[in-house]
Order: sequence, then structure tokens, then C-alpha cells
Amino acid sequence: MNEILVSIIVPVYNNEEYLPYCIESILGQSYSNFELILVDDGSKDNGNTICRKFEFQDKRVKVYYQQNSGASAARNLGIENASGKYLMFVDADDYIEKDMLQLLIETAEHENADFVMCGMMVDTYNSQGDLILSVKHNMRHRIILGNINIPINILDLVENEKINGPCCKLIKTYIVKMNDIRMPHHISLQEDLYFNLKVLEHANKVCVIESTLYHYNKRPGESVTSRYYAKKYDMTNDVHDLLMEYFVKRCNDEKVLARIKFIYIKNVYAAFINLFHKNCDLTRKEKINYIATVIKSKKFSKMVSGAYKPGLKYRLLMLFLVTKSKLLIYYISKLFSVLKYSFGFRY
Repeated sequence: MNEILVSIIVPVYNNEEYLPYCIESILGQSYSNFELILVDDGSKDNGNTICRKFEFQDKRVKVYYQQNSGASAARNLGIENASGKYLMFVDADDYIEKDMLQLLIETAEHENADFVMCGMMVDTYNSQGDLILSVKHNMRHRIILGNINIPINILDLVENEKINGPCCKLIKTYIVKMNDIRMPHHISLQEDLYFNLKVLEHANKVCVIESTLYHYNKRPGESVTSRYYAKKYDMTNDVHDLLMEYFVKRCNDEKVLARIKFIYIKNVYAAFINLFHKNCDLTRKEKINYIATVIKSKKFSKMVSGAYKPGLKYRLLMLFLVTKSKLLIYYISKLFSVLKYSFGFRY
């Protein structure tokens, strides 16, 4: 097994404080036959110097540079230069357990799997850099054989968004390169889910292991979920179209499809709550008109009429949207925004 090369891709942008620990956690892996591809996305700090230092010290490290174009473009550049049988992504401010690569490779090779996932540990730090909370996000072990059987068996991972991220996954490189799969440039939200769905379209065997091997670090400041996106609805809607297509082609179960449709409901609320972000400069009238445009769309009517998820909370969320009252939805979304931004409310 030692001859199997793995390409580990790390996009780097202004991560000088955390980057060395991330790189060291990779170079210290118990499985040593890999190439570490560091893509400097136009860092303005000492990130490039740090990358070059590790490249000088360890021949497995390869550094590439691009003008600042975003994490997706950086990952795509990494993919283009990857020569391993498998590839995986690590974010520059995170780190991985010493045996992560070993366990993923052993599973992939033993099962001849195209796509292997593991769980993660979400570590929360305060402004002083102290670790204040660690939460395990492990997953039920499963082996899924057959492309048509994958959707129904990853439904929970789709609903709880564990399938979404680029990390915690080992993917056969040939699937990505043969099908010219790349992170999309036209969206900056859920682009990793888009990528994973494109990979799963061509995967024949998926394995999920219970071990939590990846450390996702949450630090003070703006996160992806709390950031303002001017086109949040459009971006999530594009990805949801792909998600619906993926499930419709492989799943005849209306109950399952109803739950996929409910993800659209969550996306709609996320987009409406986003209107009340401090960085949104739309007027009250413009926000109401924006809501009206969405609720008048054909897709909105189709999803609302067919979506379902058990639970009182979810029935209430549906009830507000079914009214198609732009004013009611405006004020409900405003309330939810206060609950989210002030108290961390999640629906």
C-alpha cells in the first residue's frame, strides 16, 4: 500500500498564524506517501514565506501561487497539479489527526471505494486563542455499493450538511480529472456541495467511517454562515437544482424527494434572513420586493407544495411560506435574523 500516492490540497490565504500547525499535522501523518500541494491565493501576510520554508524542508511539499481568486480557484489549481491516486482537501486554519490519511487509505483500498468520508471535531476558540469547546461530529459507519443506491443512503448526510464541505473526504483523482470536475467559479457559497455532488454522480462505491479525524477550527469573527451574500438565494438555488436532479435521477421515493425539497425551504429562509445582515444596504421596500420576487417564482410554488420534514418547527416554517404573504414573511425573517445574529438561532 505504501506505493499509493495521495494528493493533499491546501488553499492558503492570510493564514500565517495557523498555517504552520496545519502543515505540520499533515507532514506528521503515519502514512507518508503523499504530496502536499500548497496553493497560495495571493496572501498578503507571510503565508508564502511559510509555504516556501516547508517546501525547502520536505520534498513532498509543492507550492503554487496565483493572484487572489478565491478558495475554489486555489483548489482547482491544486487539482490540476495533483498526481496522486486519491486527493483530499484540508483548510489552512484547520488540522488533522495523525492517522487520518492511513485510515482513509486503508478503507479506500480495502473496499475499492471511490469516495470515503470521516467525521470531524469542531473546536471553538475564544479571542485569546483558548480552546473553549470541542464537539464531535461523527457519522454512522456504512458501505454503499452502486451509484443508484448512494442517494438514499446519504440522505441524512445531505440534510445535516455533513456531505457539504470539501474536507473529511478522500476521492479517487481519476473521477475528478476524467469528468473535468472542478469547484464552480460562479458561486461562492455551497460550491463544495456542488463539487461533491458532481463527484458522486460518477461514484460507484462510497464508504463512511465513524472516526473523527479532522479538526475544524471556529475562531471569533465572521464565518461563512454569518457572512453577507448579495446573491445568496441565486447561489443556493443553483446548487439545489443540481441536488434535486441528482436525487430525481436515482430515487423514486416521493418521501425522500419531499425532504430534499425541504432543503430549498431552509435555503429560502437563509436568503431572507440574509437581507437583514448589517452589510445589506437594501431599503425596506427593496427587501419586500426581493421576497415578493422569490415567492412568485415557479420553483418556490413547486417546492413549497411538495416539501416535507417531520416536526412542529418545520411545519411552522412551511406554514409561514404557504401564505405567500410578502409582509408576513418579511417580518418573520426579520425576527429570525435577530434570533440568529444575537442568539445563534438555527432552524
